[in-house]
Amino acid sequence: MQLEARIVRLELAETFVISRDSTNHADVLQVALSQDGVTGHGEGAPIARYDESTESAKAFVEEHGGLLGDDPFALEEIGERLAEVPGEQAAKAALDGALHDLQGKLLGVPAFR
Repeated sequence: MQLEARIVRLELAETFVISRDSTNHADVLQVALSQDGVTGHGEGAPIARYDESTESAKAFVEEHGGLLGDDPFALEEIGERLAEVPGEQAAKAALDGALHDLQGKLLGVPAFR
């Protein structure tokens, strides 16, 4: 599988406001997994209070992408390998989403099936 990761800034339709902050954008990690000319996409939103950032999520994907192996249908095995590395849940969520999207596209069915 081929793996690409990038940081994207999403402009929000409305300002997001909580008691201590407000923002008009959200930075996320987007990943793309390709196999046999088919690409699956996933996204993760790191949360600072968990010591995650888009930069750390991207670094995780780039450093540990080899843990995915060559079989996008081996979800349990991939999950176990990724779980051995602590933290970076947003990066792992982006990879999981991309794997599910890729599976659906390879099978010609919606990912929810």
